[in-house]
Amino acid sequence: MVAGHSECFSCGVIVQRFENVQSLRKTKDEVGGIDHLSQEEFKRLDKNWKKVVVNYHDQKTHENFVKMCYQHRALPFAVHHYSRMLEIDAEDDIADHMRRQALAMISVGFDVKKTDPQEVKLESRSRPILKWINWLGLFFSSFCVFAGLATPGARNLVGLGASFLVLFIALLIYRKR
Repeated sequence: MVAGHSECFSCGVIVQRFENVQSLRKTKDEVGGIDHLSQEEFKRLDKNWKKVVVNYHDQKTHENFVKMCYQHRALPFAVHHYSRMLEIDAEDDIADHMRRQALAMISVGFDVKKTDPQEVKLESRSRPILKWINWLGLFFSSFCVFAGLATPGARNLVGLGASFLVLFIALLIYRKR
């Protein structure tokens, strides 16, 4: 190959394409979980990551990158890049936050809304049994409060019931959000 040329004269390999394929292979080996990405998808994600690096303090750019990784089922790619940023600077709050967000999206399970593909919404995966446990807890704690008020020798049930009542109300409010 002659310096300054984009193609090797002896074998006909286009150097830029060869380097792109090697880069893709290396990243897929390092990251894992992104074997399904085509070269075009990988380029798009890599280009989006470069936008993140250029506009590092813009939160919207980070969110768009993570959403794009989610849409391409490549959240490990985002985790990998944010982990590398944390290797450079362990005190980087942005990288830590975005890495945690990507990990949460992997482990919790997010669903893209059908109406707006840019907006990611947490899919509710609460089980019906948890709902019933919460309502039974509210009923039982209310019963303890009233039984403690009605029975002179069982005043300690008021405190116990009130504390559980607060706990179950907080749990109910948390689950509604």
